[in-house]
Amino acid sequence: MDIFGTFESKKILESLNDYIQSGKTMMDISVEEQLYIDTLIFIRDLDAIYGRRAAVDFFVKHYGMKHQRASEMYDESMNLFFGNRIINKKSLRAKYADKLEQAANVVAENAESSRDWEVYGNLMKQAASMQELDKPDVEKLAKELYMPTTKVYTLDAESVNIPSINRLELAAEIDALDHPESVKESLKQDAMINKIDLPSKLDKIEEEFKKIT
Repeated sequence: MDIFGTFESKKILESLNDYIQSGKTMMDISVEEQLYIDTLIFIRDLDAIYGRRAAVDFFVKHYGMKHQRASEMYDESMNLFFGNRIINKKSLRAKYADKLEQAANVVAENAESSRDWEVYGNLMKQAASMQELDKPDVEKLAKELYMPTTKVYTLDAESVNIPSINRLELAAEIDALDHPESVKESLKQDAMINKIDLPSKLDKIEEEFKKIT
């Protein structure tokens, strides 16, 4: 019982935490530390099945510990095993859903009335909701959308195995469009039918920018 009281070193939890993270053998820690860490593991396991209150009460009733010290040891156990752990939401949902299912099974095994079965149904519904089974499945995007794109910039279509454009036919198609001549001229420059009037294009870009601002 002296082990459950206190230690001379106030950094016992830090030492045990270093022991766990470094993967040292049991020979690297003292007998008192070995017994203490076994106790904290026991508290952790009790908590997983019965919860905090039952774990603390167990040590108070069966080991004659003061409630304050039993509570402190519970906190030390949680800090040791979970303090630096990052648990994703999916894992936590599964953990709590499992607890709800366990509770529902206990209710089902002892059900004697319709009210009991109603409680069972509510627990199972909560478990399903915890697992987000009441939400539609997220559609997976086609893998092609995740593939890196390949960009090729060239003025020579044949260099990338694309048939060359008959610019005379293209010019005729542009002339047939129901657009102002200024638009047609811009299209012809973009299609390399006419020479690009760069100063004119820059002036147009500047005018458009002024309209926005």
